[in-house]
Amino acid sequence: MKDLFLNNYMNVVKKNNPAFSKDELDKIKYGIEGIYLTVTKLFVILLLGFIFNILYEILLLLLFYNFLRFFGFGYHARNSTECLVISITLFFILPFLISKQLLIFNYKWLLISLCIFNFLLFAPSDTKKRPMINKKKKMIRKCLIILVTIIYSIIIPYVDYKISSILLLSIVIQSIMVNPFIYMATRQPYNNYKNYINSD
Repeated sequence: MKDLFLNNYMNVVKKNNPAFSKDELDKIKYGIEGIYLTVTKLFVILLLGFIFNILYEILLLLLFYNFLRFFGFGYHARNSTECLVISITLFFILPFLISKQLLIFNYKWLLISLCIFNFLLFAPSDTKKRPMINKKKKMIRKCLIILVTIIYSIIIPYVDYKISSILLLSIVIQSIMVNPFIYMATRQPYNNYKNYINSD
C-alpha cells in the first residue's frame, strides 16, 4: 500500500516537474514517506488509545516526546512494519502500563542525569537518509534538547504520577533513540554525516 501510494505520488511529481534533479526527487520522496508513515501509525495508535480509553496518556507522550525528537532526531525503523511495531510498543503499551500504574520509575534523578549525559554525547543523531553535516546546527540542537530535558525535569516534581511518568518516559525513549547502541543492535549505519563533505 505504501509503495503504491509513493510510486503514484512521485510519478505525478516527476511529470509536473521534469527539471527536478534526482537529489530533489529523493528529498521529496523521503518527506512524503515520512508523512505517510506518521499518519498511518498515528491512526492505529490513536484508535487503540480510544478503544482502551488512554487517549490522554498517548497524546501527552506524543507531545512531550516529539518535542524532544524535533531537536534530537535519532533512530528510524527500516520499514513500515518495524516502525508500526515499535510505535505501538512505545506509544500504546507503555502509556497503557502507566495508566494502570504498572510502570514505576525509581531513581528518577539518576535516570534523568544519565539521559542528559547521553544527549551530551550523542544528540542529535542522524540517519542514512538524513545525515547531519552542519556542525553549528548540530550544536544548537544539542543545547536545545538538553534545555528541554532540564525543563521537563523541573516540571516532574510538581505534577501527578501520570504526567511525571510520561514526561520521564519521553526523555528515556528519546535518549534510547539517539544512542549508537540501538543503531548497532538493528544494524543501521551511525554517524552518517561522515560519508558526506562537511558543508560548513
